[in-house]
Amino acid sequence: MTTNVRNFLYIVATLALIGGIVLLATPVSSVTSGDMTVSCGTAWAPDTYQAGLDQFGAAVGNAFQGRSYASNAYDGYAASCDSAISTRRVWGYAIGIIGLLLGAGVAVAANRRPEDAASPADGAPAS
Repeated sequence: MTTNVRNFLYIVATLALIGGIVLLATPVSSVTSGDMTVSCGTAWAPDTYQAGLDQFGAAVGNAFQGRSYASNAYDGYAASCDSAISTRRVWGYAIGIIGLLLGAGVAVAANRRPEDAASPADGAPAS
């Protein structure tokens, strides 16, 4: 493997690893069926507390307006957050693991086949 190819693969592996970490560390939000955006925390530290409060508030509002809970357009805030967080985790971990495996594979391949081996054509005495 030439040095240019190896360096390119190291860069791709590093970017994939950083991309996976960024996906896991950035905030996740979800849009419910009623077009309301709910904050869900991050993939590493999910926080569905606010989503649960918003869902409870919508249920209480429906009760005071005489609507049944089944007709609530904002139903499933916490479930919507759980879905968004699990999707973010799948992508974040997959991209990060691909970056790790690619970097490890390039490192192993580089150590198995040294490019600077001396040969008789380089001026070394032939035995």
